[in-house]
Parts: sequence; structure tokens; C-alpha cells
Amino acid sequence: VKGTHLYLQWDKVTKDVHGNDVLLSNYNLYYGRYSGFYENLYIHNVPLSPIAINENLVIYEIWDLPKSSTIYLNMTAVSNTFSESVFTKEVKILTGDSGFGISPYGENFGSI
Repeated sequence: VKGTHLYLQWDKVTKDVHGNDVLLSNYNLYYGRYSGFYENLYIHNVPLSPIAINENLVIYEIWDLPKSSTIYLNMTAVSNTFSESVFTKEVKILTGDSGFGISPYGENFGSI
């Protein structure tokens, strides 16, 4: 997190929990104001949760998050047969009180 800008990066999913090869349809990025509750929070210029992200991407950026806000994030992988994985480890972020590139920075409390 840098100000109100969020940059996410993750490892590409190629295997299921049993070690079998898996073909992905997409990743789903869930977010919300409360831990474990990823509601359809409206944030200007940000798609509603969950955000479907192309299976070939391993980075995603969100600009102009609300200032000085706590947001919880989680992700799943969706196979080409539309089976959705369990959630990854939840991440809590705190956005800064200024826009992108201006201090102070927000905080990141974990990784997906």
C-alpha cells in the first residue's frame, strides 16, 4: 500500500490441493470493511467484490481507495470447470491519508 494505492502480487496457481495440474478460469479478489465479510462495498472506480482477475495475471493494482481506511482482502482461484478454491490467508491493509506517492504510507499486515 502506498497512500491510497494498492499493489497485489501472487504466485500463479498450477496445482490443486492434491498436487494435480489445474487449468484456471480466473482468480477472485474479495474485499470488505470487516474481517471475513467481503460485501459489495462500493468504492469509486473499483469493481464490486469479488473482482474477477484474468488467470494469466499475477499482479493487480487498485487506485484511489478511501483514505485512512482499513480493508480486508482475500483471494480464491477458479478452475476452468468453475470449481472455486478455499480462501487464501486474509490480508488487512490500512490506506494512508494522502493520495498515491504522498506520505504517509499505508500499512500492510500480511500477504496473500
